[in-house]
Amino acid sequence: MEKWEYIIAIVGYTQTNEPKIKAVDGKEIANWKTVPFRHALRILGEDGWELVTASGPDAYGNTHDPTYVFKRPWLGASYDFNSFLMRLDTMKGT
Repeated sequence: MEKWEYIIAIVGYTQTNEPKIKAVDGKEIANWKTVPFRHALRILGEDGWELVTASGPDAYGNTHDPTYVFKRPWLGASYDFNSFLMRLDTMKGT
């Protein structure tokens, strides 16, 4: 049976209403308001993650930051969050 690894990404919005990556796997992104969510999606996709589900504000008026759950086959070691952050940092101007 295949084993899976999961991470959760939290998205926040700036005053321009552009989605920005706020946290990944419980670790907040420093200066998150400068990191477009599309950059995080690109890196996660390159690393083999696929979107499982997403949630946001509901029809009853409950609001929270949108949450995205990703999975990939277990590779035998935890995801290298520091590498993710360094790669995000190199993409800021793109």
